[in-house]
Amino acid sequence: MKTRLTLMIALAVTMLLCGCNIFSPFHSDGSSDDPAVLLSEARSALREGREKEALSMLDRAMAKITPATPADQAAAIRYFHAVATVRVNDVSFQSFIDMMQGVDGGTGEGEGMQLFNFTERELAQLLKTFQTVKADLVPVVQALSDGSLTTAQFPYADDAFLSCGVASLVSGFITMMDKDHNPANGFRLDTRVLIEKINDAYQVALDDPTQASQAIHDELVSIAGQSYSQLEDGFEYLWQYYYTTTFGKPAKGKPPVPPAPLPDNIRSTPSGAFIQIVHAGMSSLYHFING
Repeated sequence: MKTRLTLMIALAVTMLLCGCNIFSPFHSDGSSDDPAVLLSEARSALREGREKEALSMLDRAMAKITPATPADQAAAIRYFHAVATVRVNDVSFQSFIDMMQGVDGGTGEGEGMQLFNFTERELAQLLKTFQTVKADLVPVVQALSDGSLTTAQFPYADDAFLSCGVASLVSGFITMMDKDHNPANGFRLDTRVLIEKINDAYQVALDDPTQASQAIHDELVSIAGQSYSQLEDGFEYLWQYYYTTTFGKPAKGKPPVPPAPLPDNIRSTPSGAFIQIVHAGMSSLYHFING
């Protein structure tokens, strides 16, 4: 017994002298290949303002996701990868939410604001960022919607729905301003195209004096139609955001995507006001596309 006690004391002293904690993983910051460890360290890096380090660790964690990865762990990795992507690219989601809701200057007929007044380079980077966020979060919000992931398992559900919805809407609008409306081919700004918010309606404007009015109308319908599915996706995710923030769980059944009307009993909350504004704007655009 004395020999055993001596050995235990010697081991404890050795561990203290080496500065090791036997209850912690034996790895240096960011060097582990365990996705759970990478997630934990990336979250610490985000809290400390080391966004690029966090994104690098989360890139590695994303590559480790397999069908066997626990649903809540996979969702957290995807969510925080989206968070790190947004921070590294210095994108403010709130500014885009404000942009889609507000009208600059009065409420008179025809008054409005241009939604996307950025350079080609800025739009290309924004599109890349928002598409990454959407790709990260779509599996998460789908799992939340079908019940394979619960809000108890994933406490960031409302933010995931909101972020995925805004990313889809912004991606759709920017794609309308792309010359071939296909970001897979890279982004090239069509300088004729403007996206405007006029009297609660999202509108596509085409400045091309060389074309007759009917030709311009037909081209606008084509431009809006090619990107509209992304806006529909965005509305579905925002509907789930409204439902989750209002009732504490995702909605069942089909969301009221335009031309379907909104229910009459939408709550007068920030998320309720936002979904009403988006629905009104998309309804106008839908009727323009479909006549």
